[in-house]
Amino acid sequence: MDFPTGLSDSVILEVIARSPGMSITSLWRELTETHGLSMACSNLYTPIRRLEQKRILVREGDGYCLNGDWVDQLCQYSSLLQKAQDTRLTFPLDLYEERQWLVQNDKERESIWWLLQSRMIEASDEQAYYTYRSHSFWRPAVPAGNTLPQLPSAFHTYAIYGNDTFLDQHGIELSNLLGGSSVIAPDAPYPKEGYVLFVCGEYICDWSYHPTVSKAFADIFRNTESIHDFSVEEMRSLYTQEAPFSIDLRRNPEEAEKHRRIIRGYCVGEKAKGALLTHAELPEMPSHA
Repeated sequence: MDFPTGLSDSVILEVIARSPGMSITSLWRELTETHGLSMACSNLYTPIRRLEQKRILVREGDGYCLNGDWVDQLCQYSSLLQKAQDTRLTFPLDLYEERQWLVQNDKERESIWWLLQSRMIEASDEQAYYTYRSHSFWRPAVPAGNTLPQLPSAFHTYAIYGNDTFLDQHGIELSNLLGGSSVIAPDAPYPKEGYVLFVCGEYICDWSYHPTVSKAFADIFRNTESIHDFSVEEMRSLYTQEAPFSIDLRRNPEEAEKHRRIIRGYCVGEKAKGALLTHAELPEMPSHA
């Protein structure tokens, strides 16, 4: 997203925002008479051209107005910054405290989630991470060599997945190439579609995708029988689809231990014997009091 540069750009945008469609001559008069800027009218062409090239300004007749798409992006960015700042102020939560963030799409969720993940790790003495996902979701659509925020090297990630479609197995194998250890557990006691759960220490974070996006994911995973059938563009389109949902965070040691026991059971317990292991050897599970 492009931003204005310099004081003159900001003043220009402020004036045009108040009077859309203003011509350069009218803008010059406003800037010199009302705002006290000393400049020749011809000197306005350079910043106007720059703002137009950045798609911040667009022509409207003989004048200019703010690009509506840019204004929408600016509002979304401002909202995201506020939510990001909110995550910094959240930790540590009081015991049994709960927090919630409403997001408009998965792109916004991702930005907040990476911040929440780092705060959960910082607030926990545990060197392990437990997660359930209905599907392997984004991994099949992530380009090779993509660098995602990494967990500390001492961390182990234990993951179970609720479906065993071709694309789920493919996505999980890609995750394991990055050092993860995953188990497909179709009978896990969590929602089969649209659900994601993370547990670290006493903290639990989870979300359920909007039903529209959840169904779209389910259709993609169900109907893809080989990598040749897979449409990366179709999956990536869900990333920015406007379909609001909430991210829920809570600090509840009893609930966290319950989830750990379930996931542990599939990874190294009796249930692991009937689950599909997608990694040859799982790291030894850390002990819990």
